Amino acid sequence: MKHGILRRFAGCIELREILQTARSGLPQPSRREIVITTDQATAARQAAHAAGRPSSALAYAIAYETTLRLWDVVGQWWPLGKGGISDVVDAERGLKWFGLRWDNIDDNLVLKFKPSKTDGTTGRTVTYPLTKAPMVLEELEHWPADKRIGPVIVSEATGLPYISRAVTDRWGDDRNAAGIDPKAWARDLRASGITEGRAAGATTDDASKVAGHAGTKTTSAVYDRASEEAAGRFADARIAGRERNGNGGGNGR
Repeated sequence: MKHGILRRFAGCIELREILQTARSGLPQPSRREIVITTDQATAARQAAHAAGRPSSALAYAIAYETTLRLWDVVGQWWPLGKGGISDVVDAERGLKWFGLRWDNIDDNLVLKFKPSKTDGTTGRTVTYPLTKAPMVLEELEHWPADKRIGPVIVSEATGLPYISRAVTDRWGDDRNAAGIDPKAWARDLRASGITEGRAAGATTDDASKVAGHAGTKTTSAVYDRASEEAAGRFADARIAGRERNGNGGGNGR
């Protein structure tokens, strides 16, 4: 609700007041306990490749390794009349797309992206060194330089980014083929990546920076540097944890 109010979405202030008044009688959402392991994430990627969808495998790898929200990795379609300019348009459906693009990844394979949830609120940018993301590096082998243009995740069938329902359906297929708990959602990849980092010894502060959560207020220049260093430590902790568990390459051995 705070996000909606800060974004000036109509009705959010009124709805907040209603919820605050009625909150004592409302059921509380249960906390999600599902954790997708490194082996399971690898199995889901393998299932996507078996189904002829390397795009899905790359999406899972990025969401799990960088802890970006899946809706930012695959992107979101918005009505043409909504604010913002995009060069990815589906004129037939009257929609335009916003999400992770190849130009968000620099020549040193450092990913920098401002999540949709922080755009217009904290303005925070998520940073992650893909050189320390083994799963992503494995998937990038399927994407030569001439394909690294525009949106990172596009459907093999349409050449356009996926709609949200298609992502959900394809995750369900890959999850079932990989033998993952049917209660596991695609968006659990992000939380599972954060959980792996914390279990491997990454600090809460580093995990917070990597996830793009609100934290200590600093100037943008200092924050950018702190984020890169935090992401490096966070990634190192995860890789070290995999090595201790005998799965350093993220390849399910």
